[in-house]
Amino acid sequence: MNLPNYTKSKRTFQILQAFLASLFGSAVLCMLVKLWYLLKYINEAKLKDVLLQSLRFPTSLYFFGVLLLFFAFLLWNEHGTVIGRILYQYRFLIAATLWILCIVFKINSTSMASWGNFFSTDLNARGLVLGVNRGIRADEWATYTPMMLSQQYGANGAYPYFSQILRGTATDTFIVYGLPVKDIAILFRPFHWGFLFLGAEYGFSFYWCGRIIALAVVSFEFGLLITKNNKLYAFMTALLLTLSPTVQWWIGVNGLVEMMVFSLLSVLLLYRYMHTENYKIRILCGLLLVICAGG
Repeated sequence: MNLPNYTKSKRTFQILQAFLASLFGSAVLCMLVKLWYLLKYINEAKLKDVLLQSLRFPTSLYFFGVLLLFFAFLLWNEHGTVIGRILYQYRFLIAATLWILCIVFKINSTSMASWGNFFSTDLNARGLVLGVNRGIRADEWATYTPMMLSQQYGANGAYPYFSQILRGTATDTFIVYGLPVKDIAILFRPFHWGFLFLGAEYGFSFYWCGRIIALAVVSFEFGLLITKNNKLYAFMTALLLTLSPTVQWWIGVNGLVEMMVFSLLSVLLLYRYMHTENYKIRILCGLLLVICAGG
């Protein structure tokens, strides 16, 4: 028997097995989630209709379910697959590449198209790739996002610290509302840097996608730390934190995601600082800790 060919066939089978399992697993999960949701609003007479309706789940939810389960199965069999090792070895490069692609294609998670409900033009379908616009997120699309985008129209230049737009008089936009400003204080808000260097459109994607990708990365690294390099548990840690209801509900406002990123990153930096005698690395960790503390 040719051992290299056998090993290659085995790896191919593992990948195919993971893909098929993710297809089936995602379908089951989607069905259970939707069934649980529908059962809260029905009576016994409609049980048959509810069971049939539970089979019709959103394509976007199913797609992400397949994707997440596929990577989970690959990481589970990491020692037997090349892909798992590649994903782990180049995880930072993959995250950075994904962030850049999101910025280039101006991807964000705003529900700003909900403004279409107040105009004759239907805005809900414009530019929507996945999911739906959620009107209940008025704190984001009707409050924080317009405030953030208004910063580029400052009377005395773009991104002023004190804006004349929000209330018709000088208003502190950095401390009170946490908006991007052209000030040294922005050093402690790295996810706002994109507005200053890339403009409002690309900066908006820099802000939205950067925070969620950063949270996933630092959560994974934190999971590796507390589980003594168990990659599967670290992956589950990243999923549980990044996709938690609290994070997803407050993702657009209040700086919750930033606080979690800076908190987890500060622990990782402190651990790195205490486990190295290289003073260049220590100085770098110290500087980043200052940004985390300010953030």
